[in-house]
Amino acid sequence: MSICFPPRPFLGTGTLTIRPLQGRTGLILAGEADITTLDALRAALAALPADGAGDIDLDLTGLRFIDVSCTRELIALTERHPAVRFIAHDPPASLLRITALIYPEASIKIIAGSRPDTGTAGRPGPDAAPARNGCRSDPGRAAGRPAAAGRYDGD
Repeated sequence: MSICFPPRPFLGTGTLTIRPLQGRTGLILAGEADITTLDALRAALAALPADGAGDIDLDLTGLRFIDVSCTRELIALTERHPAVRFIAHDPPASLLRITALIYPEASIKIIAGSRPDTGTAGRPGPDAAPARNGCRSDPGRAAGRPAAAGRYDGD
């Protein structure tokens, strides 16, 4: 005897904040990037000036989660502009897992512990939102943990 369960509705949060990165070409992403926020992410990436060269920085310090559909948009950006260096600052573990498993040849430079707006290692920049107790709280980024698969911890 098999038990059938009705399909559960997708309960995506739809809470993604996208802001331009000050002083550099790029974006600050915070919250959760999933199928419910895909169109907003796609539009923000398409609006980035793509002159065919240079760097595109993404400050992902405040991004708690990214799903496969939104990661695919980031990968598509690197494929459309192969001469552009794509730099992901402090990405969530989900981005590292997805790129390691599905897109191992992706042309993304991953830098942990630095913010593109300040250039300081391990300290949040002026746009970081403090947690309730005044400290940045993100369970996916424990201090002193070893580098995850696919993470690049240097220049």
